Amino acid sequence: MMCLTDSTKDEGINMKLTKKELIKRLMNGEKLYTTEYSVPHYCYYDESEDEPFIYVGINNNSKQKMKAIWKETEWEIYKETPKYWEPENGEEAYYISICGYVYSSIEWDSVEDKNVIYQGHTFKTEEEAEKERDLRAAKYRVKKRIWELNGGEFIVHNENVSNWSFDIYKDIIQVNSWRTKFYPSWQYLKSEELVEQLISEMEEDLLLIRRK
Repeated sequence: MMCLTDSTKDEGINMKLTKKELIKRLMNGEKLYTTEYSVPHYCYYDESEDEPFIYVGINNNSKQKMKAIWKETEWEIYKETPKYWEPENGEEAYYISICGYVYSSIEWDSVEDKNVIYQGHTFKTEEEAEKERDLRAAKYRVKKRIWELNGGEFIVHNENVSNWSFDIYKDIIQVNSWRTKFYPSWQYLKSEELVEQLISEMEEDLLLIRRK
């Protein structure tokens, strides 16, 4: 979990979602990493299940029904479920600290060390860690701004209409629209004009996201 600037630290890290907003995002296919448990879990929606809202432990794949979703009115989500690489104990690896700094370590056997790994913060090289740190920060900033421009929501992709987002062509960010879903739902905006506004405000971050 990264400590960003005051203008970005609340989005994506400690975002408060109402039950309605959470359900909407889960049913749209997002897997969300939650602070509900002391060990890493993510929650998702599986329509094949009788009780389709599920919690899964990242480190052991244990599953349990998310029955409490119908009782709680607010959930705290802090980022999308990470992919992770697990170094052997004694192997030098680089990690992103909770405040966004990159450090190295060779100790990976404690519970705290495992949580750093399972949260997707470990990398084989310093360059990889710094690149991922910068990309995550850009995503948090852009995601927050898209949420604001869309009036406090993310857009569900609709293959029957134009879906507006940003794209890169010859190293230039420009407006584009698709009927096929190429990008996560949080990267779409309600109109061409809103994408133009986003590009004018956040061109460098958008380039970083599309160059990844």
